[in-house]
Amino acid sequence: MQSQNSINEMEDIDTIGMVRKKGSNVTKKCTLIIDGMTCAACQGSIENHLRSVEGITLASVSLLTHKATVEY
Repeated sequence: MQSQNSINEMEDIDTIGMVRKKGSNVTKKCTLIIDGMTCAACQGSIENHLRSVEGITLASVSLLTHKATVEY
């Protein structure tokens, strides 16, 4: 039998894999298409700005795929 703490630490993934639940916290994940990036400085600026937005817990930007993955 698992303790209540270990149950709260487990992650439940919904049917589309977009929502994780940890205890009472819910984290959503989305992918954004970023147009107009031409260099690593663009990538870094966008990533830093996304990370500074209240409520965003993770932001990763890819210059090669022109996509950003954001957890909030």
